[in-house]
Amino acid sequence: MPQNDLDEIKEQAAKLLNQVPQKEPLGTKLFNAVARHTVGIAFEAVLLRRKGEDIEVFLTLRENIEAYGGLWHCPGSFFRALETEKDVLKRLSQKEYGAKITSCFFCQDSFEPEERGGICLDRIYLITLKDEPNPINKGMWFNVDRLPRNIVNGHRDKIIPIAVKYFLKRRKNATKRS
Repeated sequence: MPQNDLDEIKEQAAKLLNQVPQKEPLGTKLFNAVARHTVGIAFEAVLLRRKGEDIEVFLTLRENIEAYGGLWHCPGSFFRALETEKDVLKRLSQKEYGAKITSCFFCQDSFEPEERGGICLDRIYLITLKDEPNPINKGMWFNVDRLPRNIVNGHRDKIIPIAVKYFLKRRKNATKRS
């Protein structure tokens, strides 16, 4: 494609994107297009619990119309322009968990330069809820050692193991203080 044509496309795209209000969600198609050209910051809200000797993680099943459709994942979201952590937690409480998030502990960042949907900085948090989760999408608890096959790879390989490490560390420190 000639440079002049490419410059014109970029100019038109910028004009259109500037018409979208900053606090509005972009929608799947526009989000995916923008994500291919930027670094997104994801808020990965991992809910873990002990069940006997096992550790379980709460996962929801993505709808087929969304990115990663038909795959299990830890509910989370991307930061939107002008949002704070508090804003994202409120949105996750309402739209992902169906229960109020009562605490949030930052674990660590994980940079994923080859994410399928675009370049992503995952901010991994351990959360607790006031009540049992009641998500809009199908959700259920899984043993962290027996995760479903159809799970987002980055959640299985990075996000859940990192969250489990901090979950165990926090429990060990709480036991020492008791």
